[in-house]
Amino acid sequence: MLTIRPFQTPDTPRWDAFVHAHPDGTPFHTIAWKEAIERSFGHSSHYLVAERGRAVGPKVIVGVLPLFRLESPLFGRYLCSVPFAERGGPLALSGEVGKALVQEAAILNRSLGLDYLELRNLDPVEGLPVKERYVTFRKEMDPDPDKNLAAIP
Repeated sequence: MLTIRPFQTPDTPRWDAFVHAHPDGTPFHTIAWKEAIERSFGHSSHYLVAERGRAVGPKVIVGVLPLFRLESPLFGRYLCSVPFAERGGPLALSGEVGKALVQEAAILNRSLGLDYLELRNLDPVEGLPVKERYVTFRKEMDPDPDKNLAAIP
């Protein structure tokens, strides 16, 4: 059975383990990023956890979605995954779980009376509009930091 619920502090080790194990996990998905944004900018977070398991007994995290509430005179009031990063959208073990996380985020966005939901993920979500405002650059890192610095044009 799939359940989606708000993140709770005791979820931290399991959340971060899931992010680190997921091939698309980024530092922007971690709880450390959540805490840095909350402390530095005062934005409230609304992280979502997707779990599978029985009604009784341990559950396994199968997806996560970091969300922050932002307010701007230019852009309005909205939930964003995640501010100050080009990526940080839903991480899930399947398309079904990813879609369920996005649906839950949309419900949360409406319940908070916000203007829109902004997902910053690498792959578009079916049925949602895409803005190509951000660019991601990828390069294999060399173990030698001097070579990495020399590779920057």
